[in-house]
Amino acid sequence: MPCRRIDMGEGTFAIACTRGRGARPKPCIVCGRDGARLCDGVLPTPSGGTRVCSVALCSEHSVRLGSGSDYCPSCAAARGLGGGAP
Repeated sequence: MPCRRIDMGEGTFAIACTRGRGARPKPCIVCGRDGARLCDGVLPTPSGGTRVCSVALCSEHSVRLGSGSDYCPSCAAARGLGGGAP
């Protein structure tokens, strides 16, 4: 059973184990490391609706808001949060 360490930021980590090969996490859109988090930003769609951004982010490049909401640099800048687009 392969296991891997996931950096959760601020000195904490998790261990994830899978049966078989398991899926590798998508790379962070900023640096290419394993993206343990997904952006929770909301984007408009061409049809006038909205969708969740959901790009992969490592713990260093996600902007964390409150308890568990993560934003990519672009969505964070759109919300007026720190850590805007690189």
